[in-house]
Amino acid sequence: MTSAVSAGLVAVVALGLARWLGPAEFGTYTVVSTVAVAGSGLLTWNVGMAVMHRLPTADPVQATRLMGTALSVVLTTIGVVSIAMIGIGKLLYVAWGIPTEITWHAFALAVAQSINALGDCSLRGRRRFATSAAVRLAAAIGYALIAMVMLLRGVRHCLPFVDAFAVVTVVAGATACLIAGARPHGWVRSSVHELYGHGMPVTLTSLLLSVLFTVDSMMLMHYAGPAAVGVYSVYNGMPRRLAGILMNDGVGLALLPRLAVTDTRTALQWVRDYTPLLLGAGTLGFAVVCAPLCLLVGDQYGFSVVAMVVSGAGIAMHCLMILLGFVLTMDGSHGSRSHLAAVSLGFPVGIVCLWVIIRSATPMAGLWAFAAASAVISSAIALIAGWNQDRGGVTKGARR
Repeated sequence: MTSAVSAGLVAVVALGLARWLGPAEFGTYTVVSTVAVAGSGLLTWNVGMAVMHRLPTADPVQATRLMGTALSVVLTTIGVVSIAMIGIGKLLYVAWGIPTEITWHAFALAVAQSINALGDCSLRGRRRFATSAAVRLAAAIGYALIAMVMLLRGVRHCLPFVDAFAVVTVVAGATACLIAGARPHGWVRSSVHELYGHGMPVTLTSLLLSVLFTVDSMMLMHYAGPAAVGVYSVYNGMPRRLAGILMNDGVGLALLPRLAVTDTRTALQWVRDYTPLLLGAGTLGFAVVCAPLCLLVGDQYGFSVVAMVVSGAGIAMHCLMILLGFVLTMDGSHGSRSHLAAVSLGFPVGIVCLWVIIRSATPMAGLWAFAAASAVISSAIALIAGWNQDRGGVTKGARR
């Protein structure tokens, strides 16, 4: 419940920014945020998830060593990437026309999100869920209050809001690390292997998906400008965040325990049987969600029923992709490797789809491109899963 309230506060702030900053500034805000999400994944390699999974079974000494090693690795990576940012900023400017100033603000936010993710996962790994939720709620309230004050004082440029969000996020992350007992103390080789070795397929899969579904905003920024990204974010970005909360904190929490004791063949057959219903209901549901959002942000973003339906279809397909990923990753190391193979197969095709469609330089093109990329990855996962079934490569009884 607290997580939903925190996410709701952040969503309300985003709606306020969309309404009062306008499409162009809100589009720039969206690009900075999406680049930061991808950057955070590259800075941490999702080590926070490995920490969260390892801590419950670790003894106190091992837990301290794991958290300390993870924090040391992340801080070292941040230092190295900080030096490389000069070249990265120029590369993004040449390739996508993204100003260097935006890249640096995105990097600062990525650093804050990396520390915050590690601190939050450390608290969860220590089973301090209430504390984790309280820290996130405090951060959301703090950011909402700061943003409200800035809007009342007439701030109409997006980057100060990005910086405020970064400051609040890094404070929350540092607080979570301190409460969990994470202290940087150098690298321990055994801990590095434990954190990165066993979960590498899941980490690589997450990185590929993160890049694929953040590069769409950068492409749209390059071909159509920030205003188009702002409109695209209202129709796609906000409902997509709601879908992420629904899948991870709702459907995921309900299904994962059941998937853990269901063989993969049965789970995949269930998904296959209910796919038309999932896509139909999802398309309608997320299209309906778009309507009040468009009304709240004002006439400057338009009100297109067609765009709402296309957005709903794309997000529904994206949810199907996440659900198929749940099924495969719950099949142990074999399922994780299959999931990585599927995403690796679909990734270049998805990138080409994004590029070909977004070149028409309209917000509607971004919506179609997102739906196409989600369909490509979903199809690749279904293809690999079906091939494994034909080879007898999935479990037929209890999970491994």
